[in-house]
Amino acid sequence: MSTKSINDFWYGIKLLIKKNIEVDRYKLKESISIFNLLQKSTIGISVVGFLIGLISMLHNLTEPSSVGPSMAVALIIVFYSTILCLVILSPAKYILSKIERRINNNT
Repeated sequence: MSTKSINDFWYGIKLLIKKNIEVDRYKLKESISIFNLLQKSTIGISVVGFLIGLISMLHNLTEPSSVGPSMAVALIIVFYSTILCLVILSPAKYILSKIERRINNNT
């Protein structure tokens, strides 16, 4: 992510938090695309994290006591990324899209 992308991300956060803020259409569209990218990235990261935990579990399969913690790592990464995607990123993207639709309907 470039500095411009980070600024657009923070602009989207500002739009979510503040009520009366002048909206730049281009930045709003960029913010929505960044939230979309983050949403897709969390899914990819959860798959990679699950595979890392699964490989660790299969590597230590001879020790039954290490299977549980390795599987826990694999599942907790999937759980956290799902929570991040569904509880934070999806509603934020939905609200920003709603703001964009409202602006497009007014003009």
